[in-house]
Amino acid sequence: MARVSRRKQIAAAQGVPVDELPKAAALRVFRTALYVRLSIMDTRDRKDSESLQTQIDYLCGYIAKHPDLELYDCYRDNGETGTNFERPGFQRMMEDVKAGRVDCIIVKDLSRFGRDFLETGNFLEKVLPFMGVRFISVNDNYDSIRADSGEAMTIALKNLMNDIYAKDISQKVYSALDTKKRSGEFIGNFAAYGYVKSPEDRHKLAVDPDAAKVVQRIFRMKKDGMSNAAIARILTAEQIPNPNYHRYLQGVVFTKRFSENSPWQTQTVKHILENPVYLGHMVQGKKITKLHAGQKQKIMPPSEWIIVPNTHEAIIEQELFNAVQAILKAKHEEYHSRLGKYAHFDSENIFEGLVVCACCQHNMTRYKSVYNKGRAVAYHFICPRHAMLLDAGCPNAGGLRENDLKEAVYEVLRLQMAMLTDAESVIQKVSRSSAARSRRTALDNEIVSVQGRLKKLDSLRQTLFESYVDGIVTQADYLFGKSRYEDEARQLEGRLQNIQAEKDALPEVSPKQNKWFAAFAKFRDEKELSREMLLALVEKIYVNEDKQVHIVLNYQDEMKKLFQEEV
Repeated sequence: MARVSRRKQIAAAQGVPVDELPKAAALRVFRTALYVRLSIMDTRDRKDSESLQTQIDYLCGYIAKHPDLELYDCYRDNGETGTNFERPGFQRMMEDVKAGRVDCIIVKDLSRFGRDFLETGNFLEKVLPFMGVRFISVNDNYDSIRADSGEAMTIALKNLMNDIYAKDISQKVYSALDTKKRSGEFIGNFAAYGYVKSPEDRHKLAVDPDAAKVVQRIFRMKKDGMSNAAIARILTAEQIPNPNYHRYLQGVVFTKRFSENSPWQTQTVKHILENPVYLGHMVQGKKITKLHAGQKQKIMPPSEWIIVPNTHEAIIEQELFNAVQAILKAKHEEYHSRLGKYAHFDSENIFEGLVVCACCQHNMTRYKSVYNKGRAVAYHFICPRHAMLLDAGCPNAGGLRENDLKEAVYEVLRLQMAMLTDAESVIQKVSRSSAARSRRTALDNEIVSVQGRLKKLDSLRQTLFESYVDGIVTQADYLFGKSRYEDEARQLEGRLQNIQAEKDALPEVSPKQNKWFAAFAKFRDEKELSREMLLALVEKIYVNEDKQVHIVLNYQDEMKKLFQEEV
């Protein structure tokens, strides 16, 4: 058999007659994104679901048979619904499409791409064609580079059916699961700590003896007057596996982050103490999702939980449970009464999200303490992991007074602002350099020219596409012209990056052109810290165990560059 050249193979794959090859000499190999998805329902029962790897192998086999396709990357979404496009894998793929790294998308079938009729149709009919992206749905026998109006209509109908199917199946699944919940059947992924799924019936709960003893002990400690933090501290000190690590040891979960016994959390203790499941009642419906109604996950109040009594063996007696609930209620009321009593002391936390414990890298929390018989208040920043005694490895114990932190940060910012006068002199000196000023002007003019040509190329590509759709130009002419426009656009974009890099390396000729100068000059007359100032000038504030403060400021590279120019 005569050997067919790769060029002719590509031409055949793209539907270009061999006799037109000289005219279509620029036939392209498409940088292809392989997209696979498993839905939420697919992952509910993995024995019946098609694995992501099966989809990947299937599509890789297709790509291997088509020489005009070259795999760029594989994008996957596991357990993501197809009723919207807020999926991490899909979003990453579209970022690569926008950046020009991908110009072809291939999926097993249209339902893997999306099930929402309007959004999927918008992508296939407007977004992808406008961006010059080829779309292939293998099982639907659809390839946008060869699709005629009849095929486009078929794919639109399949798209509509996928949308209807998704909403229909979502509503049926929601109704079926709701019925199971109300009949007392367990439908969750993991049983509450203290229980396991019954080996005889996965929809029933059975007591987990080891964990049940811990639950009983937690309730007894709470009844004896211990705080949730104290209970967590004791369990951590005794190295009792926390709920997630306990499930990992049982082989129920396999997530790597649960493979170590991290400290017990106060919130975990609280959730155990409040859960009626330990009375033998099935408690579900704490969170609901209605995909068919467009409703994402919603946390439900306790009054709307679905509670079916006496479905499994109780771990906690009613009398003990009631006593603990009374304690929790009293503590809750006391806490909120204190909040209201000293509300007039409240002030804005201007450091929110900026202060970090240098020891454990966790955000520090602002605590209010009232003293002098309720007539004065002080604020401290404390590492919550140590404050709650959850991590003995964090020595950042006592906390740092907010006023001391304000003084330290303001002093550092004031020293930066004191440098503005010297910076102005440097900039004025540089501005007198005609060579630097002329070069910057020339680069600015070239940027405008390149951007204008890129805009013109976009218009030319759109006109060419419309001419191809209208039958004015042949497919071979369209592919040839499109390839030339794209090659020129890539070269111009590369040139634009080089120009910008050269421009960034030039010394500033105006204070406003230096980001450091512009940012700090805005606040040079401020006499005290503000939230706006901190967000603009400070990246992070690290507090060491000896209460030393290390402040990471914004735009320090720009500041160094400015003063290096004087040397």
